[in-house]
Amino acid sequence: MSLYRHILLDADGTLFDFERAEEEALRQTLRRLQLPFDRAIRLSYQKINQELWEAFEKGKIDKDALKVERFSRLLGELSAPDDPQTVNQIYMTELGRCAFLIDGAEAVCRRLAPRYQLSLITNGIASVQHARIGSSPLAELMSGIFISEEIGCQKPQAGFFDYVLDALEIEDKRTALVVGDSLSADMLGGQNAGLDTCWYNPGRKAADPSVPATYEICRLEDLEQILA
Repeated sequence: MSLYRHILLDADGTLFDFERAEEEALRQTLRRLQLPFDRAIRLSYQKINQELWEAFEKGKIDKDALKVERFSRLLGELSAPDDPQTVNQIYMTELGRCAFLIDGAEAVCRRLAPRYQLSLITNGIASVQHARIGSSPLAELMSGIFISEEIGCQKPQAGFFDYVLDALEIEDKRTALVVGDSLSADMLGGQNAGLDTCWYNPGRKAADPSVPATYEICRLEDLEQILA
Protein backbone atom coordinates (compact mmCIF):
# COMPACT_ATOMS: atom_id res chain seq x y z
CA MET A 1 0.00 0.00 0.00
CA SER A 2 1.37 3.43 -0.97
CA LEU A 3 2.41 6.07 1.56
CA TYR A 4 0.57 8.79 -0.33
CA ARG A 5 -2.22 10.57 1.49
CA HIS A 6 -2.22 13.94 -0.29
CA ILE A 7 -2.73 14.20 -4.06
CA LEU A 8 -1.87 17.61 -5.54
CA LEU A 9 -3.65 17.80 -8.87
CA ASP A 10 -3.00 20.27 -11.66
CA ALA A 11 -6.19 21.73 -13.13
CA ASP A 12 -5.88 22.61 -16.83
CA GLY A 13 -4.83 19.77 -19.08
CA THR A 14 -5.05 17.27 -16.22
CA LEU A 15 -8.61 17.47 -14.87
CA PHE A 16 -10.06 20.27 -16.97
CA ASP A 17 -10.16 20.14 -20.78
CA PHE A 18 -8.50 23.49 -21.31
CA GLU A 19 -8.10 23.16 -25.07
CA ARG A 20 -11.84 22.78 -25.48
CA ALA A 21 -12.52 25.64 -23.05
CA GLU A 22 -9.99 27.88 -24.76
CA GLU A 23 -11.45 27.21 -28.20
CA GLU A 24 -15.02 27.90 -27.10
CA ALA A 25 -14.09 31.05 -25.17
CA LEU A 26 -12.07 32.41 -28.08
CA ARG A 27 -14.85 31.60 -30.52
CA GLN A 28 -17.43 33.47 -28.42
CA THR A 29 -15.09 36.41 -27.80
CA LEU A 30 -14.34 36.97 -31.48
CA ARG A 31 -18.00 36.47 -32.36
CA ARG A 32 -18.98 39.25 -29.94
CA LEU A 33 -16.40 41.50 -31.60
CA GLN A 34 -17.59 40.51 -35.07
CA LEU A 35 -14.14 39.18 -35.89
CA PRO A 36 -13.43 35.97 -37.84
CA PHE A 37 -12.70 32.66 -36.15
CA ASP A 38 -11.28 29.54 -37.75
CA ARG A 39 -8.74 26.81 -37.06
CA ALA A 40 -5.79 28.92 -38.19
CA ILE A 41 -6.75 31.74 -35.83
CA ARG A 42 -7.23 29.30 -32.95
CA LEU A 43 -3.80 27.73 -33.55
CA SER A 44 -2.20 31.16 -33.78
CA TYR A 45 -3.72 32.18 -30.45
CA GLN A 46 -2.65 28.91 -28.83
CA LYS A 47 0.94 29.45 -29.97
CA ILE A 48 0.98 33.03 -28.67
CA ASN A 49 -0.62 32.05 -25.37
CA GLN A 50 1.70 29.07 -24.82
CA GLU A 51 4.80 31.17 -25.44
CA LEU A 52 3.64 33.78 -22.94
CA TRP A 53 2.71 31.24 -20.25
CA GLU A 54 6.15 29.63 -20.61
CA ALA A 55 7.68 33.08 -20.17
CA PHE A 56 5.49 33.56 -17.08
CA GLU A 57 6.69 30.26 -15.57
CA LYS A 58 10.27 31.50 -16.03
CA GLY A 59 9.46 34.83 -14.39
CA LYS A 60 9.99 36.83 -17.60
CA ILE A 61 6.50 38.38 -17.68
CA ASP A 62 3.85 39.01 -15.04
CA LYS A 63 0.31 37.77 -15.36
CA ASP A 64 -1.34 41.15 -15.93
CA ALA A 65 0.98 41.83 -18.85
CA LEU A 66 0.47 38.32 -20.21
CA LYS A 67 -3.31 38.68 -20.30
CA VAL A 68 -3.16 41.80 -22.47
CA GLU A 69 -0.11 40.97 -24.57
CA ARG A 70 -1.62 37.76 -25.98
CA PHE A 71 -4.52 39.70 -27.47
CA SER A 72 -2.32 42.57 -28.56
CA ARG A 73 -0.39 40.08 -30.69
CA LEU A 74 -3.50 38.28 -31.97
CA LEU A 75 -5.30 41.49 -32.88
CA GLY A 76 -2.16 42.60 -34.69
CA GLU A 77 -2.25 39.45 -36.79
CA LEU A 78 -5.94 40.07 -37.54
CA SER A 79 -5.33 43.77 -38.28
CA ALA A 80 -8.14 44.52 -35.83
CA PRO A 81 -8.33 47.91 -34.06
CA ASP A 82 -9.96 46.59 -30.86
CA ASP A 83 -8.45 47.35 -27.44
CA PRO A 84 -6.58 44.23 -26.22
CA GLN A 85 -7.43 44.91 -22.57
CA THR A 86 -11.15 45.00 -23.37
CA VAL A 87 -10.83 41.87 -25.50
CA ASN A 88 -9.10 40.08 -22.63
CA GLN A 89 -11.90 41.01 -20.23
CA ILE A 90 -14.48 39.54 -22.61
CA TYR A 91 -12.38 36.43 -23.10
CA MET A 92 -11.91 35.80 -19.38
CA THR A 93 -15.65 36.11 -18.80
CA GLU A 94 -16.29 33.57 -21.53
CA LEU A 95 -13.52 31.27 -20.28
CA GLY A 96 -14.99 31.31 -16.78
CA ARG A 97 -18.14 29.74 -18.21
CA CYS A 98 -16.26 26.81 -19.73
CA ALA A 99 -15.78 24.10 -17.10
CA PHE A 100 -15.30 21.14 -19.44
CA LEU A 101 -13.63 18.14 -17.77
CA ILE A 102 -11.18 15.60 -19.16
CA ASP A 103 -12.90 12.26 -19.75
CA GLY A 104 -12.82 10.23 -16.55
CA ALA A 105 -11.68 13.10 -14.32
CA GLU A 106 -14.82 13.29 -12.20
CA ALA A 107 -15.11 9.52 -11.80
CA VAL A 108 -11.47 9.13 -10.76
CA CYS A 109 -11.68 11.99 -8.25
CA ARG A 110 -14.88 10.62 -6.75
CA ARG A 111 -13.24 7.25 -6.20
CA LEU A 112 -10.11 8.79 -4.68
CA ALA A 113 -11.73 11.46 -2.50
CA PRO A 114 -12.88 9.13 0.30
CA ARG A 115 -9.33 7.78 0.74
CA TYR A 116 -7.05 10.71 -0.08
CA GLN A 117 -6.91 14.45 0.48
CA LEU A 118 -7.29 15.95 -3.00
CA SER A 119 -6.18 19.50 -3.78
CA LEU A 120 -6.00 21.56 -6.96
CA ILE A 121 -2.80 23.44 -7.81
CA THR A 122 -2.92 25.83 -10.76
CA ASN A 123 -1.11 28.71 -12.39
CA GLY A 124 -4.38 29.91 -13.90
CA ILE A 125 -6.00 33.31 -13.48
CA ALA A 126 -7.81 33.43 -10.12
CA SER A 127 -11.15 34.87 -11.22
CA VAL A 128 -11.39 32.44 -14.13
CA GLN A 129 -10.30 29.41 -12.14
CA HIS A 130 -12.71 30.07 -9.27
CA ALA A 131 -15.57 30.41 -11.76
CA ARG A 132 -14.68 27.22 -13.62
CA ILE A 133 -13.85 25.11 -10.58
CA GLY A 134 -16.85 26.40 -8.64
CA SER A 135 -19.26 25.41 -11.39
CA SER A 136 -17.74 21.94 -11.78
CA PRO A 137 -18.56 18.77 -9.82
CA LEU A 138 -14.95 18.64 -8.63
CA ALA A 139 -15.26 21.59 -6.25
CA GLU A 140 -16.90 19.55 -3.49
CA LEU A 141 -14.18 16.90 -3.70
CA MET A 142 -11.22 19.20 -3.09
CA SER A 143 -9.66 19.92 0.30
CA GLY A 144 -7.84 22.93 -1.10
CA ILE A 145 -7.66 25.09 -4.21
CA PHE A 146 -4.30 26.80 -4.69
CA ILE A 147 -3.93 29.44 -7.41
CA SER A 148 -0.60 31.10 -8.14
CA GLU A 149 -2.14 34.55 -8.51
CA GLU A 150 -3.40 34.37 -4.92
CA ILE A 151 -0.24 32.81 -3.51
CA GLY A 152 2.14 35.30 -5.07
CA CYS A 153 4.38 32.79 -6.83
CA GLN A 154 3.80 30.14 -9.45
CA LYS A 155 4.70 26.61 -10.38
CA PRO A 156 7.49 25.53 -10.75
CA GLN A 157 8.81 27.83 -8.01
CA ALA A 158 9.51 26.01 -4.77
CA GLY A 159 7.70 28.78 -2.89
CA PHE A 160 4.41 27.75 -4.48
CA PHE A 161 4.74 24.19 -3.22
CA ASP A 162 6.07 25.29 0.17
CA TYR A 163 2.90 27.37 0.57
CA VAL A 164 0.70 24.41 -0.37
CA LEU A 165 2.48 22.00 1.97
CA ASP A 166 2.22 24.48 4.84
CA ALA A 167 -1.46 25.21 4.20
CA LEU A 168 -2.31 21.51 4.11
CA GLU A 169 -0.08 20.83 7.14
CA ILE A 170 1.91 18.20 5.25
CA GLU A 171 5.02 17.52 7.32
CA ASP A 172 6.17 14.32 5.61
CA LYS A 173 6.78 15.04 1.92
CA ARG A 174 6.72 11.32 1.19
CA THR A 175 2.95 11.37 1.70
CA ALA A 176 2.31 13.87 -1.13
CA LEU A 177 2.17 13.24 -4.87
CA VAL A 178 2.06 15.92 -7.58
CA VAL A 179 -0.01 14.99 -10.65
CA GLY A 180 0.03 17.11 -13.79
CA ASP A 181 0.51 17.30 -17.54
CA SER A 182 3.26 19.93 -17.62
CA LEU A 183 6.91 18.95 -17.32
CA SER A 184 7.99 22.57 -16.94
CA ALA A 185 5.46 23.52 -14.25
CA ASP A 186 4.20 20.41 -12.44
CA MET A 187 7.03 17.89 -12.73
CA LEU A 188 9.85 20.42 -12.35
CA GLY A 189 7.98 22.12 -9.52
CA GLY A 190 7.43 18.87 -7.68
CA GLN A 191 11.05 17.93 -8.21
CA ASN A 192 12.24 21.29 -6.89
CA ALA A 193 10.08 20.84 -3.80
CA GLY A 194 11.33 17.32 -3.10
CA LEU A 195 8.00 15.67 -3.92
CA ASP A 196 7.17 12.58 -5.93
CA THR A 197 5.55 13.35 -9.27
CA CYS A 198 3.20 11.68 -11.73
CA TRP A 199 3.30 12.93 -15.31
CA TYR A 200 -0.08 12.72 -17.04
CA ASN A 201 0.96 12.26 -20.66
CA PRO A 202 -2.07 11.31 -22.78
CA GLY A 203 -0.31 12.42 -25.96
CA ARG A 204 2.68 10.19 -25.21
CA LYS A 205 5.15 13.03 -25.63
CA ALA A 206 8.86 12.34 -25.39
CA ALA A 207 10.20 12.56 -21.86
CA ASP A 208 12.79 15.14 -20.83
CA PRO A 209 15.71 13.46 -19.03
CA SER A 210 16.37 16.68 -17.12
CA VAL A 211 12.89 16.53 -15.55
CA PRO A 212 12.36 12.90 -14.55
CA ALA A 213 8.93 12.01 -13.18
CA THR A 214 8.47 9.36 -10.52
CA TYR A 215 5.58 7.91 -12.52
CA GLU A 216 4.08 8.40 -15.96
CA ILE A 217 0.48 7.67 -17.00
CA CYS A 218 -1.47 8.17 -20.21
CA ARG A 219 -4.93 7.71 -18.64
CA LEU A 220 -6.21 9.29 -15.44
CA GLU A 221 -7.55 5.91 -14.37
CA ASP A 222 -3.98 4.63 -14.21
CA LEU A 223 -3.38 6.90 -11.22
CA GLU A 224 -5.49 4.55 -9.13
CA GLN A 225 -3.09 1.68 -9.83
CA ILE A 226 -0.16 3.76 -8.59
CA LEU A 227 -2.03 4.55 -5.39
CA ALA A 228 -3.25 0.99 -4.77
